[in-house]
Amino acid sequence: MHFPFSPAEELDFSVEWDNLEAGETIATSTWTITPAGAWVLYDAGSDGTRKTWVWIKGGAVGDYELTNQIVTSQQRKYERTLNIRVAKR
Repeated sequence: MHFPFSPAEELDFSVEWDNLEAGETIATSTWTITPAGAWVLYDAGSDGTRKTWVWIKGGAVGDYELTNQIVTSQQRKYERTLNIRVAKR
């Protein structure tokens, strides 16, 4: 899935983790952008149950992967990647 993005914008992205077992919660959440560069990740968080989010700004024109890795209360590890295309508008 591609999300168009302008370098001047500040946007939030989120992941709904609907595949967790009943009673399982999110223990940790880590966000990364590759390739790195002029990005700023800020205000990342989780509701502790099934949703994680991050706010990003910056970036140069090009294609990026925004990846969220979580560890659950059952020590399971999951990862989701969103594709972001930065373009001048």
